[in-house]
Amino acid sequence: MLNSNNIYFWVSGFALGLAVCAFFSCPLWKFVVPIMLFLSVFAGITGFKKNKELEDS
Repeated sequence: MLNSNNIYFWVSGFALGLAVCAFFSCPLWKFVVPIMLFLSVFAGITGFKKNKELEDS
């Protein structure tokens, strides 16, 4: 089943992959990589919190 926490984990991994790809191929990598890393961490933490709430209830 597709829960919101699974979507957050997917977005986290996708943003991390895009950050790695942007580092090697994007001319604006100095601007893009920190944004993608922030998005990855934010989505991962949010997904972890939602997963914890789902397990507690």
